[in-house]
Amino acid sequence: MLTRFILLLLLPVHCLLGSIFENKDQLWQEGPVPEWVVPVDFPKNAEEKATHLQFLLFDLQDYFPEKMEYFHVVAKILSQTGVEVIGQFEIDFDPAFQKLTVHQIKVLRDGIWIDKMSSRSELLQREEGLENRLFDGGLTVVYFLEDIRPGDIVEYSYSRMGSNPLFSSHYFNQMNFQGSFALNKISHRLLTSPGHVFTIKQFNTTIEPTVRDISDSLREWTWVAIDPQVSLDEEFQPEWFRPNAYIEVSDFRNWGEVAALITPLFSLPDELEDSIPEEMVELVKSWKGEPVERALAALRFVQDEVRYLGFEEGIMGHKPHDPLLVFQHRFGDCKDKTFLLHTFLQLMGISSTPVLVGASEGKALCERLPNPNAFNHIILRITIEAVEYWVDSTMSLQGGSLKNNFFPNYYWGLPLTKQTDSLVPLPLCSLEKPTQIDTLVTVISEEFAEMSTVWHAYGPKADSYRQYVQQVGLTTLSEESLNALQKRYGNVSLSSPMYTMDDRENNIFTLTESYLLPLRKKGGHSRLSVSSIVIGRFLDSYFNPTRQTPYSIIYPLWVKEHIHIDNPLGDWDEGEEEENLELSSLFYRFRATIDGQEADFYHELKHLDDHVPVFDVQKYWDAAQNIEENGSFDFLIN
Repeated sequence: MLTRFILLLLLPVHCLLGSIFENKDQLWQEGPVPEWVVPVDFPKNAEEKATHLQFLLFDLQDYFPEKMEYFHVVAKILSQTGVEVIGQFEIDFDPAFQKLTVHQIKVLRDGIWIDKMSSRSELLQREEGLENRLFDGGLTVVYFLEDIRPGDIVEYSYSRMGSNPLFSSHYFNQMNFQGSFALNKISHRLLTSPGHVFTIKQFNTTIEPTVRDISDSLREWTWVAIDPQVSLDEEFQPEWFRPNAYIEVSDFRNWGEVAALITPLFSLPDELEDSIPEEMVELVKSWKGEPVERALAALRFVQDEVRYLGFEEGIMGHKPHDPLLVFQHRFGDCKDKTFLLHTFLQLMGISSTPVLVGASEGKALCERLPNPNAFNHIILRITIEAVEYWVDSTMSLQGGSLKNNFFPNYYWGLPLTKQTDSLVPLPLCSLEKPTQIDTLVTVISEEFAEMSTVWHAYGPKADSYRQYVQQVGLTTLSEESLNALQKRYGNVSLSSPMYTMDDRENNIFTLTESYLLPLRKKGGHSRLSVSSIVIGRFLDSYFNPTRQTPYSIIYPLWVKEHIHIDNPLGDWDEGEEEENLELSSLFYRFRATIDGQEADFYHELKHLDDHVPVFDVQKYWDAAQNIEENGSFDFLIN
């Protein structure tokens, strides 16, 4: 984001900063608007379309030959909440290759402009990525505006000089022309040399640029949007879904040019073996067996024994650290862990290739213009005897073999080789077996019933359960489960401690839990209520069926449940019921059989895609409400 508006109180500045920022003038300064900038007007008396804050202008100008970006924002405050939002604003920059200049901050009140450049400002090192164990060294300048009121128009501008040296010879950008807030005008201006050739691609817009030569050495491109509609920003949209209007510009002619820039960053020296420490040599020797088995051992070492932690200052956001240092320190980000695994395989004579992917937006990657910012993750392709194996070195506690090792749905990737000229499709995950949940309920008296549930997870779901239990702890998980049952049934107690069985080699994870349930008294009779775990935990039914965008659902998902009830204290009427539902994104099967003193309920739920398309949202919602009717059953015991 260009600017983030803060709604929360910042920590005291002295707690966040060190003496490193004593000479802050070397990092940022205040100065006049650059001469190359063209003034852009804004509607001072625009119709109010917002409640608290209305943005009258977003003006962005890019002088590519000089590696300068200019940002100009104007907003009208409509309420005291709007004052709180824009009363302090942030500007981010990367000190590794950028210098920040703030040009103006002023307020229009009653037709008079008031200079606010003297407002207090601070330089912070926020490192918000530390929650994800990433450190990028970025800095933030914060201005705390003095005496601003509802009705004021706040205007500020700044510029950043410098660009990432890895890509400084190329221009690529994404220009947004729509937001999730009220906005009156957006203007993007680009200055390039007349001979600079690039591709322009529109997404959800038909805006065309105005082009003119302003000198023999400069060509001007201008895109303008007036009163754009607020974008459709609904909860739980798929991460790859982009409903807003935007335009991509890139001078990369194909994906091969992107790969050619980044591939050298992942090259290993010819004399690699001469520099390997003895500890690393011995570790590689300890991995015995066929190449597939040795590659799996190397993968599990990097996944489980090299923790995820990234230092990504400057070009290290794209370049991996020395794999020998990563091995020594036992930590690294996705680039570092992947490059370390690549190094291990090289030492064993096993071929592998780093591959750039989009962790969240990979499904739409093939629609984008070639540019390095399309990727935020990297994985490895291992080739053994002409068979390809795809692995993610950041996933810990995986089980199974290299052949059936779980690989997430990244959809498209860019192999980092000299021969690469395009994106390649990646294998998609499919569940070979469903998660099986078996619950046995036995009535032992008119006051109590015993309930035992066994979870059997396979493949990628076994990975997920293993990781979750490791993260939360079995004791905490048992307490949470008991607490949930007590809320529903009352004085529930443990029959035996929760325990797990983990067959990591075959990737089967089993969890067993047992409880003593009190029966409820109603009308002089004991009653037993039984609920489906599949419907209660996995069915997604709480959303607005009139939404206008796709709805994201858990994928892959395939779960089966069998509930068996034994009641020696009385007979029930015999009966049988069956139901099947299938939509574009959901399959559900239900069967119930009651026979004397026994009852069996079978549920099967499977998601067929990662989202519910708009045309199927209402059908999905209707189906979910119908399925929920099978979620709970109430029985008279005697």
